[in-house]
Amino acid sequence: MNAEKRVLLGMSGGTDSSVAAMKLQEAGYEVTGVTFRFYEQNGATEYLDDARALAARLGIEHIAYDAREVFRSRVIRYFIDEYLSGRTPVPCIVCNNELKWALLAKTADEKGIYWISTGHYVRKVQQGEKWYIAPAADRDKDQTFFLWGLKQDILRRMLLPLGDITKNEARRYAADRGFRHVATKKDSIGVCFCPLDYRSFLRREVEEC
Repeated sequence: MNAEKRVLLGMSGGTDSSVAAMKLQEAGYEVTGVTFRFYEQNGATEYLDDARALAARLGIEHIAYDAREVFRSRVIRYFIDEYLSGRTPVPCIVCNNELKWALLAKTADEKGIYWISTGHYVRKVQQGEKWYIAPAADRDKDQTFFLWGLKQDILRRMLLPLGDITKNEARRYAADRGFRHVATKKDSIGVCFCPLDYRSFLRREVEEC
């Protein structure tokens, strides 16, 4: 294990990544937060404001990374093409395995930071010289199915502070530390760029293509 105590944390502005920031700090890490601007429904940036506000309150550096163009070309394009081909896409798997964690590693490298982290509910275990994804303590929130394609160069650098707690425990953790807004945030539902209605999204996007 690398003894370096600096970590780059992906901060979405939600409960999970916010609690991850607190737990990493509590564990003695110097945290830098990065918020990836992947998709903004109707130009809404409340998530970015929330991440910045939390970082300021915790006294950690925060940066924003505009990845909207690459997200559209690699994730949204995949989503549309799969549906038009009669298949069911799983865009969160493509995003995590091909984009999000790769961008975390790239950004961390540019800042001279070894560790990378998110608020995913997942654990990692070592067997021999290799690391593997393992189910989280909260089986209802377990997100291992999003991360199955990550390679060893990413896995060995990952810190997963929520793997051993449940979502209810994460909410209590935030509330007990005075972060009531963080503790009561609603869970995200569905795909970030079309959370409820795929049909209207596809109709609009295909007409624009």
